[in-house]
Amino acid sequence: MSAFAEIVDEARALLPARIDRLLDDELCLVLKDKPDAADLARGASPDLAGYFYGRARPDPELEDDEGPRWDLEPVAGGVVALFAGNIRPQTADRVAIVLLHEIGHYLGFDETELVEGMGLS
Repeated sequence: MSAFAEIVDEARALLPARIDRLLDDELCLVLKDKPDAADLARGASPDLAGYFYGRARPDPELEDDEGPRWDLEPVAGGVVALFAGNIRPQTADRVAIVLLHEIGHYLGFDETELVEGMGLS
């Protein structure tokens, strides 16, 4: 197992069990050194620490003034990619923050909510 994969395992142990289970049950976790051409084509920038590919998980309980916040069609899940070469410092705490940020996108939070509202930058 690579050193980064071991750090990711340590980071996952820091996550609440309900959140970590999403990585086993609904999401695919991919570890890469840097975003590749396919990542860049999907919208990732070369300096990102992580990226979520997929659709936000529907939650009929979360509504705004306009009605349901997300499309309620079935969702197959998505992919959380972590880019080891862009995560600094490369510690379990930092990786846990990146994981929470990307899983947050899956749960429907936008960038502003995750960074400014929750401090997950």
